[in-house]
Amino acid sequence: MAKPDRIWWSHPPAILTYGIATVSIAGALMTARWLEDHLVGAPVALFLCAIMLSAWFGGSRPGLLAAALSFLSFKYYFVAPAYSLSVDIDQAPRLLLFAMSALFVWSLSSAQRRTSETLRRARDELDVTVQELKRLNEALLIENAERNRAEEVLRRSEAFLAEAQRISRTGSWSWNIPTRKVTWSAEHYRIFGFDAAGGPEPTLKSVLKRVHPEDRPLVRQILEGSIRVGWQFTFEFRAALPDGSTTNLLATGRPLSKDSGEIDEYIGTTVDITERKRGEVELAKAFSELKKSEAQLRTIIDTIPTQAWCWLADGSSEFQNQRWLDYTGLSTEETRGWGWTKALHPEDAERCINKWRKIHASELAGETEARFRRFDGEYRWFLMRVVPLRDEHGDIIKWYGTNTDIQDLKRSEDALRNTQSELARVARLTTMGELTASIAHEVNQPLGAIVANGEAGLRWLRRDPPDLDRVHVSMEAMIGDGNRASAVISRIRGLAKKASSQKALMDINDVIQEVILLVEREMQVHVVSLRLDLAPTLPPVLGDRVALQQVIINLIMNSVEAMSTVTGRPRALAIFSQPAEPAEVIVTLRDTGVGIDAAIADRIFDPFFTTKFNGIGMGLSICRSIIEAHGGRLGASPNVSGGATFRFTLPLAERISHD
Repeated sequence: MAKPDRIWWSHPPAILTYGIATVSIAGALMTARWLEDHLVGAPVALFLCAIMLSAWFGGSRPGLLAAALSFLSFKYYFVAPAYSLSVDIDQAPRLLLFAMSALFVWSLSSAQRRTSETLRRARDELDVTVQELKRLNEALLIENAERNRAEEVLRRSEAFLAEAQRISRTGSWSWNIPTRKVTWSAEHYRIFGFDAAGGPEPTLKSVLKRVHPEDRPLVRQILEGSIRVGWQFTFEFRAALPDGSTTNLLATGRPLSKDSGEIDEYIGTTVDITERKRGEVELAKAFSELKKSEAQLRTIIDTIPTQAWCWLADGSSEFQNQRWLDYTGLSTEETRGWGWTKALHPEDAERCINKWRKIHASELAGETEARFRRFDGEYRWFLMRVVPLRDEHGDIIKWYGTNTDIQDLKRSEDALRNTQSELARVARLTTMGELTASIAHEVNQPLGAIVANGEAGLRWLRRDPPDLDRVHVSMEAMIGDGNRASAVISRIRGLAKKASSQKALMDINDVIQEVILLVEREMQVHVVSLRLDLAPTLPPVLGDRVALQQVIINLIMNSVEAMSTVTGRPRALAIFSQPAEPAEVIVTLRDTGVGIDAAIADRIFDPFFTTKFNGIGMGLSICRSIIEAHGGRLGASPNVSGGATFRFTLPLAERISHD
């Protein structure tokens, strides 16, 4: 086996060498910073080692990069003035000495690497030469062995051919037209019942004697006509053997011509197709039984109490059972291809077809919901489920599916959704009652500022002459405070009013900031400090602003209440937002409250489960329902150092539109 041209680490990728140079300098810097108070001279030694490693592993350029990075790091962190790249004249010799040492180590390591590379290349070239000589020697040995093997193969090929003919029941023959000499293979003798060892040589006349009397005239006519004209022939006939049995044979022959174009020989095969003929008869019987089974299966499919259908591999419709046809009032021909889409509700057609195309492209089972028109014009909701049928190679042959009427289920879901919406509104009103003091404070602040600015404006107007510039400033401040009070009231009305869910594009950070204004005073009353760490420029999410405000308010108020009895450590609430994969936004709330008991951690989101003395156990359940309705997830976990962490995710608007 040839030796590889190089070892993997002798020529690593350039990006890896520069990465190792950067990482080694970073590691040396962190270690030196840790050891600078314990070991004098550690920074210099560590940086020189990092330069040596970079130059040895990556070569001169990564080594030079490491030398430059080490010089800058040494100057910035370890040479006065620290944390500055400016050079003090008193420290110049030290820097110069370090630079010379770094360059010396770099040059020495680079030279050593180049020397090692030269020796390695020389060794590899020598290995290649030796391998080439070995290959030539092996080639000569192989050539000699191949010559001997070819002779053996030639001897065995005749035996293989004879065995193959015996197994396949195929005999070969040739007929020399000028000499009338017939040559048969051993299997041809067995097919016609002749003795290949001691019997007479076969002739056309002796062959015709073995043909079944009913087929003999036709065989004679085909053979004589083909030889006379020079045609190739293929035909079936029966042979009557000496033991009284009859076999079915398939004869094939083609002419061979001289350079002059004159035909002087025919060659061909005779195949015993008796078993095939029997198989064809059995297949015909089986096909007849299959047709009966198909008719029975069609009756069953049309009788089962559901709508069933079949699509071709390309996604077009092939079959709809009778229940589907009776429901829609369409004929079988009308539903073929994409005709079944005529029964779809106009508002569902595009969505349903696009969903089916995605399922078809994924080659996986799937489902969707859509409304179909009944024969009398009424539309009802159906759940469409489809699964692929694959062959032995895993390729899809067809798609089979069913339609299940879910109209009553949809009505029940709508009723449940309305009940949940009403319950969520009650929860919001309850939360607003708890936030009465904070809301009053938020409204009183701008109102008080309006009064103060109005009085100031009157004073500036009473002056002689009136100070109109300051009056203008006071009026602008009053307008700003009025808008701020109006915004607070609008947010309160949004939380309090009974309205259907309306989703729109929004920045989740804006929703968090709006909620903070409502609960800020409540946190001040309970001496809770707030830390906001919101990722800038988050992609927008698609959601119901009021519902998401309710979730965040509920989670914050739960955290504030959990910290109200905490003593001996700070009461702190941290709120984070960040993007995540795949195409999500994560919002995290971490408090220092009493935490979550591991025994009930899995139950806190269950309806009517509560740990509060006066709670009803619906707040967290409603929050989870809201988040899941937005396509996200809500979970909680205890903190190691005390308190709890609540985290919910929301899909980005771009992912929702793609799905």
